[in-house]
Amino acid sequence: LKAGTIQKKVNATAAKRYELADQRRQSIVGVNQYVNLAEKKLEAPEGSCCSAHKGHGCCKNADIQLPEVEMSVDSACKAAGEGFSTCLINKALVAGVDCKCGEPLEMEALPKRRLAERFESLLAKADAWVEEKGSRPMVFFANMGPLRQHKARADFSRDFLRAGGLDVVYPSGFQTPEDAARAAAESGCAVCVICSTDDTYPEIVPAFCKALKEIRPDMMVALAGYPADHVEAFKEAGVDIFIHVKANCYNTVEAIQNKIGL
Repeated sequence: LKAGTIQKKVNATAAKRYELADQRRQSIVGVNQYVNLAEKKLEAPEGSCCSAHKGHGCCKNADIQLPEVEMSVDSACKAAGEGFSTCLINKALVAGVDCKCGEPLEMEALPKRRLAERFESLLAKADAWVEEKGSRPMVFFANMGPLRQHKARADFSRDFLRAGGLDVVYPSGFQTPEDAARAAAESGCAVCVICSTDDTYPEIVPAFCKALKEIRPDMMVALAGYPADHVEAFKEAGVDIFIHVKANCYNTVEAIQNKIGL
């Protein structure tokens, strides 16, 4: 611990797990996958046990100030048996370490971490938007062609965006890129997602981006999928971001939230 070896290994493992969660290669149901935007938050009852750090907000005890006292592990166990919340016990342990050798223990601390916390921060920003404006932040879907042409990617993208508390305008398929661009521009959304197939994108994407930029040059354009042979050409045409199975969901959704103004 003094040399930092354990901390280094733990931090490396944590970073890898966060990476898997950010890419949704590790599912956290209701957080980075299958988010239910209609669910209601639970209120933590008074006096509930929680190891949250000060200011976390998930437990009312998290903000209670504790006098600077020293507490050994034995006395912490005794306190737990007497019904003290883990918030208070943790504060006491942090305030002073029972060291029999009499020397101060100087070492890198290991922070409390939960795999879901990064996505929960995105959801919290969206919830704050709802409380302030009375409606959920929306993204427009430029669904192209018949249902079989756009549904798979539109459904994937909708679940992808819900990991950031975003909902979508999900119209029927448009017949022309120009019609889709006009509807996107008139939607009032700051971001739109083109949903179709790799085979149709070379024809759709440049025409859509050209038409949209003439009306709403400030609108962010996302593409559902990642057609590797055309990515650079589509970026030049005006695509800002790509939504696909290998994308970093956390970074992508955060960028979209920033564009919307969350």
